[in-house]
Formats: sequence, C-alpha cells, structure tokens
Amino acid sequence: MELDGVFDLNAALALDRAVGSVKGEGSLVVNFRRVRDFHDVGLAVLARTIQRSREEMELDVRGLRDRQHQMLRYFGVELAGHGYLGDVAPP
Repeated sequence: MELDGVFDLNAALALDRAVGSVKGEGSLVVNFRRVRDFHDVGLAVLARTIQRSREEMELDVRGLRDRQHQMLRYFGVELAGHGYLGDVAPP
C-alpha cells in the first residue's frame, strides 16, 4: 500500500480499516515515502494500528523519517530499520 500527501486523522483511520480488512491473511507493506506531511494524531492512530496488528499479521512500515520514528517510540512502538529514511526529504 503506497500512501502520499498528508497523513492526518482521516488517512490514519482509513489505513486502520484497510489493515483490519487483511488481518490474518499474511502481510501488508505500507510505504510512507511519498507522504509530505504527518500529523501527530495520525501517528498516534498508526501506533495503535501497528500494536493491534502485530499478533495477527506482518505489517511492514516503510519510508518514515526520524521524527516519525521518534513519535512512534513516544507512543510505545519501535520499528525495525527496514525502509528507514533518516531525515531525507521525500522525492
């Protein structure tokens, strides 16, 4: 799943519904590389989505930068370095 634009509450809730629809069916890759603006509330919902999905499926989150990783850690989620961009601006 490729996301772009703004990752706000509505985008996060839509992603949560999408993840919920594939639970138990293997894995899902979510690529944030083209997202240009992250809202903190969207990241809070993403953290909840990641935590809930971990027991039922493999959710591979890619394309986040330092600040998004830091915010997810604040919400109790530590991601592996897969797809990590550091502070590189999106293309």
